[in-house]
Amino acid sequence: MQYDLRRTGNVRLNANYTLQFADGTGSSSTSGANIARSGQPNLRYILPLTFDSRHQVVMNMDYRYGGGAAYNGPVWFGKRVLENAGLNVVLNANSGTPYTRRSLAFGLTDGVTPITGNINGSRLPWSFRIDAT
Repeated sequence: MQYDLRRTGNVRLNANYTLQFADGTGSSSTSGANIARSGQPNLRYILPLTFDSRHQVVMNMDYRYGGGAAYNGPVWFGKRVLENAGLNVVLNANSGTPYTRRSLAFGLTDGVTPITGNINGSRLPWSFRIDAT
């Protein structure tokens, strides 16, 4: 879904929302072997892939003053202080990606550690990034 607000006064806004599902039987070429080693009963089970970010929001807001006759900003001591100046803000937000929760912490060289729930059955928190220029 997308919303575009063409420049109205000094403001322009673009917003985009994406909903997508990345499900499958494995996120990499070794996923099947890893599932077999973990002792899971059904290897054909469809599950969220590790890069599944269901909700994505991108918003771009631009606030800009024009120049010459189009200038409508502040004037200090007879000077147009913000002529041809502006601010652009971009917001990116993504829902958390899935991971497999373990009942105990384990090192890289440790043996099999029991999992809690399903493979990729837990989600990391949302991530947000704001850039301004």
